[in-house]
Amino acid sequence: MRVLVSNPSLQYTRNTVKALLTQGHEVVFATAYWYKKNRFLERIISKTPFNKYLFRYSDAAIPDSIVLTNYWSIFLHFFLKFLPIGVEQKSYWEDLAHDRWVAQYVKKHQPQLTIGYEKSCLQTFQVLDQLSLVKWLDLSQVHPTFIQELRNKYSFFKSITGSDSLFKEINNRKQQEYELSNKIYCLSNFAANTLRSEKIPNEKIGVNPLGYNSKIFFADTNSHAVEKKPIQLVYAGIITKRKGIHLLLQLMDLYNEDQVELTLIGPAGDASSLLNEYLHKTNINYISFLSHEALADQFKQADLFVFPSYLDSWAVVVLEAMACGLPVIVTENTGAAQIVTDLNGKIIPIDNLQALKTALDYFIQYPDARLQMGKNASTTAVAHTWQNYNDTLNTMVSKLEQSVNYV
Repeated sequence: MRVLVSNPSLQYTRNTVKALLTQGHEVVFATAYWYKKNRFLERIISKTPFNKYLFRYSDAAIPDSIVLTNYWSIFLHFFLKFLPIGVEQKSYWEDLAHDRWVAQYVKKHQPQLTIGYEKSCLQTFQVLDQLSLVKWLDLSQVHPTFIQELRNKYSFFKSITGSDSLFKEINNRKQQEYELSNKIYCLSNFAANTLRSEKIPNEKIGVNPLGYNSKIFFADTNSHAVEKKPIQLVYAGIITKRKGIHLLLQLMDLYNEDQVELTLIGPAGDASSLLNEYLHKTNINYISFLSHEALADQFKQADLFVFPSYLDSWAVVVLEAMACGLPVIVTENTGAAQIVTDLNGKIIPIDNLQALKTALDYFIQYPDARLQMGKNASTTAVAHTWQNYNDTLNTMVSKLEQSVNYV
């Protein structure tokens, strides 16, 4: 089958491409930038210190020949860096530029299946609709109505999702994409339920959770000893209020420094200034970046993974921590909560410091149970590797191929 996968950024989409390639599909991947070492621009950059960053935008399992890139998107990204506008506005303009470019491609090449990334495929889907070709929406978020409720309740959500007018424009675009899609694939049951609650037909919705790399993230039987004190908490993700960083810091105020130690790992965000106010504490550590291998090592040294997010449609980092043998505390607004049970962790309400403390107190009071739940967590994770994601995706495509008109 001729398949076009379209996403202006890479994110997990390269795994989508690799999964399709394993089944012999004729795949084209349209993205904003991909490192091709023989191109003129890359040959110039390769002679500068920036060369080390280029390799993030490539994958040995994806042939350069199937990747389409748009230089104008690169120039736009560079230009927008100098404009005094919000991240969401910049991202939206880049999405629009990408969509216009891909729409021209599909008009000419007419792929049998196009998998488009939300917010960046409306014009593409409109062209495909006129051609009666199949359109699948890769939905990495939840329904915008759910986000609107969070914006109304928590002021920090407005700062990260744009102005009211921009939010409305983006959401109108998303809902048009929903209507045009033959299928909408979500990352979790949680995300899928936000669509169902807005009367999107169930037969139009699919779920395919992201996987993890089991060669990097796996349990070490010599870690997580029950006699360790203080209990070692670890969080990984952006340092932002959306992820509940402020709750974690407030939580640390409730314990003596010899009771609980917290390590936060991830890039700076809107809660970084708040975190800086706590870094004088000897039991709070911050690491801005770790490779996947180093992150796995950090997990294996910890006792418990904490992730009090206000909204995450999946959160693969929860899965990675579980694979390393950590029990987890997550919120009900985290997609990965669908694999968390009382046997491997705790699920708590969002924005609830007391619930977070109660969950932590349990793990402090019952270290043997904590150790067993960590073992259970690693067992649970094994069923959710990238191979599982690949198999689910390819089953979906196989069913499509077997239908008469590919719809």
